[in-house]
Amino acid sequence: MSLANTRLAASIAVWLVSALAGCGRAPEGEAPAIARTGPAVRIVPGNTAAAEFLAVLLGEGGAGRLAALPEQVDGYSSFDFKTGAWSRLPRFSRYAPEPLIALHPDLVVTHEWQAVETTQVLRSQGMPIVVLRSARSYEDIRGTLERLGRELGLEDRAGKVVADLDRRIAKLREGSAARSALRTLEYSNDGTGGWTAGSETTADTLIRLAGMRNAAAEAGLKSHVSVDFERLLTIDPDVIVVGAPARDEVGSPTRGLLETTAALASLSAVKQHRIAVLPAALLSSDSPGLVDAAERLAAEVDRMLAHSGATPPKKP
Repeated sequence: MSLANTRLAASIAVWLVSALAGCGRAPEGEAPAIARTGPAVRIVPGNTAAAEFLAVLLGEGGAGRLAALPEQVDGYSSFDFKTGAWSRLPRFSRYAPEPLIALHPDLVVTHEWQAVETTQVLRSQGMPIVVLRSARSYEDIRGTLERLGRELGLEDRAGKVVADLDRRIAKLREGSAARSALRTLEYSNDGTGGWTAGSETTADTLIRLAGMRNAAAEAGLKSHVSVDFERLLTIDPDVIVVGAPARDEVGSPTRGLLETTAALASLSAVKQHRIAVLPAALLSSDSPGLVDAAERLAAEVDRMLAHSGATPPKKP
C-alpha cells in the first residue's frame, strides 16, 4: 500500500470512530453542511435506483455532472448505462467511505436502506447527502423527482418528467377495469425456498400501479417474507409475477418450478397459465422504472386475459 493510501485509510478510520461514537442516524433530508455556489457538479449515486433517478433528470447530456456510478448499474439496471456518456463514467464497487471520499463528490444521493455507517461517516466530513426513501407508492416517485429537481437546479426538467409519468399512470388506471379483481403475487424461488413481497415494498407498489391487488398484502404479509408451499396454496393468487434472470431474458427458474411441481398444480395461476415474467431489473426497480414495470405487467396480464377469453375472477 502506498503512503498516500495508508494515510487515507488511517484518516477514514478516525472519521468512522468519531462519527459513530457521538451521533445517531442523521435525519432524512438534513441540510448539506457544505455550502455550494451553484448546483452540484460532482454527484455520486450510492446505488442503482439513485443512479436511475439521476439519469432520468440529467439525461445523457448531463452525465458529466456525475463523478462515478456504482458498478451494479451494469448488471441490475433497466436503464442502459453501458452506452454513450454513461459508459465512460468511472465505476466504484460498493457504498463505503473509502471509494466515495476518494471521488471528492459535492453531493451523494443514497437511500434509507443503504449502509447507515457510511452515510454517517460522509456526513461527519460535511459532505452533502440526500437520503431517499423507497417507492412505497407512486407519490414517493413523484416526490423524489421533485426533490432532486430542486437539489440539482432542474425544476423545469423534473416537472416535465413528472407530467409525463402522470399521463402514463392515468392511462394505466383507465385500462385497469379487467385487472382490478385479480389477486396478484410476486414470487421467487431458486429451489431452496420461496419468497414474496407484502405491503410496504416496491413490488406492492408495482402491482397496485398495474391496477391489481397484492394478494400477499391482503393476506396480512408485510415486507419481504418467506412462504412455503402450504402458505402459497392458501393464498392461491390469480396471477403470479416472477423475475427473469437477466434484462432481456424471458425464461425464469421460478416459473419452471411453479409449472413442474406436482404439489402446486392446483394453484389458480398455474391452472389458468397466469404466470407473468418480468426482467429482474424491472421487478426490483425502486425508481421511475417502476412505471415501466407496471406498464409491462399490465400489458402481459391483459394479453393473458384476452388469450384465455376468461372473465376475471370476482373474489372478496
